[in-house]
Amino acid sequence: MGSQIYFKDKDFLPFKPVTNISLEECIRQKTDYALIVIDIQQRFLKSSIKETSRNAVEKNLILPNIKILKFCQEYNIPTIALQMDRFGLTLGRVSSQIEKIPQHLYLVKKEMDGFSERALEEVLNKWGASKLCLTGLYAEFCVYETARTAKRKGYKVLTASDLIFARGSSIIKEKYQYDIGADYFDDYKEMIEQIRGEL
Repeated sequence: MGSQIYFKDKDFLPFKPVTNISLEECIRQKTDYALIVIDIQQRFLKSSIKETSRNAVEKNLILPNIKILKFCQEYNIPTIALQMDRFGLTLGRVSSQIEKIPQHLYLVKKEMDGFSERALEEVLNKWGASKLCLTGLYAEFCVYETARTAKRKGYKVLTASDLIFARGSSIIKEKYQYDIGADYFDDYKEMIEQIRGEL
């Protein structure tokens, strides 16, 4: 069975699976950068809030993600939201910002690594994206596995401490910088400045 690709549809809320669509219909222009939002889903967020405060999740994940999505909207950087199968939809506030980006889509995955769904790499290749900005949950699991595979496939990987959320590991920066070779920023603003300088 192929990947499930989702688009917002007025007649079928909240999401309608698109099964007979060619990837060309998803692609509007080529770009070096793409943003991948990973598993910012209600079910994951509920368990994160149990482990830490609601304010910490809001300040250290949700608001920075909304800011980077606004940047992607302004600069027309295509965005893919990965959703773990059976864990619900991408958080409403985040998905409403994703939908303002002209080139966006949702992919449902069944494994931690986003590249386990062939459609992810196919879409990125069609977009011409070689530099991937990763955000989401959890820094030690799904984001990390997706970043590792992305690097192995030759993509440049970027992330920032306030764009990914960890369940407890204190060596996240080292894992991304040294294990993966990612560009890891202390906050999303630094990452935006680097991207802006290259656009």
